[in-house]
Amino acid sequence: MVANIVSTESGAPETHAAFRVALCAGIGEVEGRPAVQVEFGWDDGPPRWAICLGGVSIRVGDQVLLAPLEDGKNWVAVGALATAPEHSVRVMLPVSGYQLESESVDRADHVRLRDADGALQLELRVADGRTHLCLPTRDALLECDGNLEVRAGESIRMAARDYELNLSGGARTKVAGKIQVEASEQELRSLTGPMRLDAERNMVIRGRFILLNSEEGRWT
Repeated sequence: MVANIVSTESGAPETHAAFRVALCAGIGEVEGRPAVQVEFGWDDGPPRWAICLGGVSIRVGDQVLLAPLEDGKNWVAVGALATAPEHSVRVMLPVSGYQLESESVDRADHVRLRDADGALQLELRVADGRTHLCLPTRDALLECDGNLEVRAGESIRMAARDYELNLSGGARTKVAGKIQVEASEQELRSLTGPMRLDAERNMVIRGRFILLNSEEGRWT
């Protein structure tokens, strides 16, 4: 806080709060006039809006110089005391209260979405020519009412502890090359219809024992 000292009628100096410095957390409008959302600090309540003086240009992350209005409760932004570095930006989303922030660290660009409590919900990182999408939440859902299509010019890789696919209709896999399936144990089952295996050339079946129309537990 900056104090302005003026003289009283008795000649004794009197101190009034004249200016304050705050951090710009968002840009918007108040009653149709340009305004900025400012944060004074942890001990001074939630962010509040301050109307901008005509011609003042302020960006998110700037340190804003504020002057009080006559009521002593509201403030007007009169200028930027210190501008934010170009590699760091933060925007407050007005409806949800979420914060969208971006920065460049260790030769990588980061874009993060935080909720109103500051918890990280989504992170987009661009590094070494790759784009990483991170969902640090406990559960995440990707939902689409219509068709959902995923395309990749080269490979698609998925890694997880477990995998489950539930379809109410049919499924079709078409591959121009070779399919390899590897697991410690495998089971194929057809519940209501036949199971067919067709091969244009030789069909090779290898196993220590091969059971045909026999129950595994009764064969020794």
